[in-house]
Amino acid sequence: MLRVIAIDDEPLILDNLTYIFNNLEDAELVASFLDPMQALKEYSELQPDAVIIDINMPKINGLDFAERIKELDPMANILFLTAYDNYAINAFNVGAVDYLLKPVTESMLRKSLQRIRAKSSGQNSVSQTGPHTIIKIPALTNNHIHLIDPADALYITVSARRVYCVTDSMRYELQHAIGYWEEALKTLGWFRCHRCYLLNLHKVCEVSLMFNNTYDVRLYNCTESIPVSRTYFKSFQKHFNL
Repeated sequence: MLRVIAIDDEPLILDNLTYIFNNLEDAELVASFLDPMQALKEYSELQPDAVIIDINMPKINGLDFAERIKELDPMANILFLTAYDNYAINAFNVGAVDYLLKPVTESMLRKSLQRIRAKSSGQNSVSQTGPHTIIKIPALTNNHIHLIDPADALYITVSARRVYCVTDSMRYELQHAIGYWEEALKTLGWFRCHRCYLLNLHKVCEVSLMFNNTYDVRLYNCTESIPVSRTYFKSFQKHFNL
């Protein structure tokens, strides 16, 4: 039984989803939210198998909200819901499983949930070896896929809802949210230092203590300084015995 939560600022949309889920025998809508921030607070407790998110919401853009969810749960299954079809590329850039146009029908939802089951089955088969088996980072530039050695990259960052891998000579676009790469690279000397940054600890050459328990980090062959936020301050200290 798939456990699903839905977030949409339109009550009628949530009512329609509730009606559809009542007809499904292998999935249940365990919670629905008009307020995305409330959904974020309750996410860890609910532990859903999938999240249906409206893209156009007043308090937070659905794409940004999905990135927040991915930070809590890198393997989260995201289904985007919208009345417009011009967000499809951005939706899949944040790792969406599917993209549903309103009004949602039972047939549409069943197909999307089947994709989640297929995806989850694939993840379970891979999870025996897990992300520790990663050898190269597949990265895109000028319609070419480059395979980057994780030891050679400097950092990974999020900018304008896209994820990039930066080396000392190039900036490449990546698939998957930054939370995915945090999990995949954590045994290879990579560290999540900020909501928008994941850095290669082997490339750190200088650390500057800033105000309010934060650091600025300099990397070899890199002119940009990388922030370490308060959230990751103590964990970063432990890595270098600071």
